[in-house]
Amino acid sequence: METITIPEDAKKSVASVEAKAQELEAITIQDQGGYDHAGSLLVEISKQKKKISDLRLSITRPMNEAIRNTNNFFKKAESACDTAKSVVQRKMIAFKNEQERIRKQKEAELQEKQRKEAERLEKRAEKAEEKGQVEKAEALREQSAQTSMMQPTIQDQAQRPEGTKVVKRWKFEITDPNQVPRNLCIPDEKSIRALVNAQKENCRIAGVRVWSEENIETTGR
Repeated sequence: METITIPEDAKKSVASVEAKAQELEAITIQDQGGYDHAGSLLVEISKQKKKISDLRLSITRPMNEAIRNTNNFFKKAESACDTAKSVVQRKMIAFKNEQERIRKQKEAELQEKQRKEAERLEKRAEKAEEKGQVEKAEALREQSAQTSMMQPTIQDQAQRPEGTKVVKRWKFEITDPNQVPRNLCIPDEKSIRALVNAQKENCRIAGVRVWSEENIETTGR
């Protein structure tokens, strides 16, 4: 992993800001003078943060630009690969589904043949029974029963190509949001935030606690 060289002036600025931050954390406020001093330190630390942020960006911007340019260079080829992959996958699935349809059709045809054969044997058994050939009738009925119980199966027509596998992923579609169980619904925090910001202390939402917190921010002046 390549090491990034940090300029000496940046190192000094970071050390200075860290020391100033520690000083600010240790401050005590007991009167208006201390309150005003804390405000001046808050303004100063905000300026220092912007300074080191600008230094950081002066180092990272060229790096990020290089990353963007590199990604853009390879993006077209990667996108072409993804498109080609999707096309081939769709065609393979279409072929597999057609082979599955053929397999099921052949199985259905075999089952129909067995059903007819079982009926033919049953009719022969009835005729044998009418002639008093009891043992023959029983044997024919046994054959008919065995034929009916047989479950013909045909192997998959599409054999899995080497280096591939079939992955089944279950999907869903919401057809009626009002019917979705409550435990599967997520509150719309973006809409709640907009309502709280608009109504402030007058905001009342069932199941939501609304309150305010104060903080001191610098004005940039």
